[in-house]
Amino acid sequence: MFCCPVCTPGLGRFVCSPDMGSGGGGGAAAAIRDAVSTGRPGERWIDIHCHLFNIRDLPAREFIMQTRLNMPSIVDVPAFLALAALVGGLNGMGITAKDELRALGKGTDPRLLTIGGAGSTEEALRAIRDGVATEPHGFQAPWDQEPRLPPLPEGAADVLKRAADETLPGRAPGSEVSNAEIAALARRIDEDTGPSREGFTGWAHTMAKPRDQLTGELLKQFPEGADVLLTPALVDYSRWLGIRGSRLFPDPAGNVEEQIGVMAAISDRRARNSSAKRRSGLFSFAPFCPWRQAEAMASRSRGRIVDTPLERVERWVRQGHVIGVKLYPPMGFLPIGNEGRSADLPRFPDRLRELAGTRDPGAILDAALAQLYAFCEANGVAVMAHCGDSNSPFETGGSLAGPHAWGRVLEQWPQLRLNLAHFGGVFSFGSRDLRARETSQDWAERIAVLMERRPHLYADIGFGGQFLDEGDVSGEAAASITFLEDLIHRHPLLRRRLMYGSDWVMVGMVRGGGRYASLIARSMARLFPFDAMEDFRWRNAARFLGLAEGEQARERMVRWLEPRSPGLLARFDPTAPMS
Repeated sequence: MFCCPVCTPGLGRFVCSPDMGSGGGGGAAAAIRDAVSTGRPGERWIDIHCHLFNIRDLPAREFIMQTRLNMPSIVDVPAFLALAALVGGLNGMGITAKDELRALGKGTDPRLLTIGGAGSTEEALRAIRDGVATEPHGFQAPWDQEPRLPPLPEGAADVLKRAADETLPGRAPGSEVSNAEIAALARRIDEDTGPSREGFTGWAHTMAKPRDQLTGELLKQFPEGADVLLTPALVDYSRWLGIRGSRLFPDPAGNVEEQIGVMAAISDRRARNSSAKRRSGLFSFAPFCPWRQAEAMASRSRGRIVDTPLERVERWVRQGHVIGVKLYPPMGFLPIGNEGRSADLPRFPDRLRELAGTRDPGAILDAALAQLYAFCEANGVAVMAHCGDSNSPFETGGSLAGPHAWGRVLEQWPQLRLNLAHFGGVFSFGSRDLRARETSQDWAERIAVLMERRPHLYADIGFGGQFLDEGDVSGEAAASITFLEDLIHRHPLLRRRLMYGSDWVMVGMVRGGGRYASLIARSMARLFPFDAMEDFRWRNAARFLGLAEGEQARERMVRWLEPRSPGLLARFDPTAPMS
C-alpha cells in the first residue's frame, strides 16, 4: 500500500518517494522523477510492442467496424463508426509496401511517393474535423450552411446512418445522411469522451505516412543518446474479418513478404546511419494466421505447390529479418484446444467450416498452431499474443485472448518464449467499467501465477493510455498503479517479467501517445525503483527475446545487425553487469 495519504500517484508525478516519506515534489522524489523523464546518455530501451504499419497494410475500416460495434458505451460507438467511414478515405494516400521498398532501395525519400498528389483527401478530412468544408475555389462554408464534401469511401453509407441515428437528434431513423450531418458526426469525434481530444482523424492520417517516417517519429520518443531496439509487429486478421482479396480489392495482408522487406530495409538504413545521438535496430514480429496455414496445407494435399505461412516465417527468421511471431487469438481462435471447444465460445466462420469439410474446424487450427509452437520452441523464436478482452469481431470473442489456454500451451511447449501482450488488459486495470476492471485484473493475476512456473513467460504494458493523462482526472491511473503495486508485492517476479511496450502507433489515438515512453517511465518509477527501471526499460525484453551471449536469437541478430552497427547488440546483453 502507499506509505501515506498524500503519496497517491497522479499521472507522471509522485508526491513523495516510497522509501523516504513525504515531502512535496522535491528531494529524492524529484531526482527520481527527473531521471526517468529526461534520460541519461547511453540509456537503453526496447519497445517490445509497437506497430509501424501503414494504412495499406491492414484492413483498418473493417477492423474498426467489426470490433467496435460490440462496445457498450453509446458515447464511443458513434465516433468509431464515423471514423470507420473516414479512415477508408485515407487508404488512397498510403504508400504501398512495394513502392516504399523501391524508394528505400534507391535512396529516395518515401514521402515523395505518397499517393494523393497535393493531399486533397487530407485537406478534406481536416476540413471535416475542423468544422469547415473547402470549396474548389477556396470558399469555406460555415456550419450553418450545407458544406460540399468529397465522396466518402464505399460502404460508408450504412455506417454513417447508424452513427447519425444514435447521435444526432431529430433524424428520421435510417434516412440518408446529409453532408451537414456527416460534418456534424466528424465534429463529434473530437467531442466524445472516448476518442482523443487531439482528433481521431489526425491519428488516422498518421497511419497514411510511410513506414520509415513512422519509425523516425517513434524514435523521437526516446532521449537523445539512447540506444533503442524496436520490434514492430505486423498483423494478419483478414480471413477472420471476411476479407478474401481480389484484383479490385486486394487483401491488405497479401503483401506480408513486402512488409517484412520494408522493415528490413528500414532497419538496414537506420543502423548504417546511426549517430552519436542515437543508435537503433529494428526486427519484426511476423504475423501468423492459423487459418491461412490450414489453407496452405489443404492446397498441398491437392497437389498445389505453395509456401505455407510457417515456411515463410522460417525463412525470415533464418535471414535475421524476423525476431518473433505475432498471434491474434481474439479474431476467432484459442491458442490451443480449438478441437471440440465449448459451445459458449464464438462459432467458427462458415468459410473456415467449409475449408475443414468433414473435419472439426478446431482440429485444423490446433494442428497449424502446434506446428508453429514446435518450431518457435526449438529455435528460440519469441511469440507475442494479444492478451486483453478486446478487439474481437464476435460479441464474446475477447475471452479467446485470455491466459487460460496459454497454460495448456506451455505444458506442451514449456520452453516457449511467450509475451502475453497488454498483460491481460492493462488499459482496464483502473477502469470505471466494473466488469472490464475485474476481468483484466483476474487475467493479470493468472499470468503472474503462471510466470512462477514458466521460465520464459513475460508480459508488456502496451496501451496503458490511462497513464498518459498527467492530471489523472478520472483516477484510473492511480487505481491502476495501486493494483500493480499490490500485484508486484505478492508476485515479486513481475519486476523481471514485465516489459516496456507502447502499442504505438495505435496508442496515438490517446492524448499524450506521442510521449508514451517518458510518461510511462514516470508512472512506473514507483514500481520499478532504481536499477529495476533498467529491467523494465530493456533487460526484461532482452531476456524474453534471447539476447544473451550464445542464445539462438542473438546469433541470428548479430549476423544481420553487426556489420551495419557494430557493438549495438552487445549493449543489449541482459547478462552483462549493470553500467
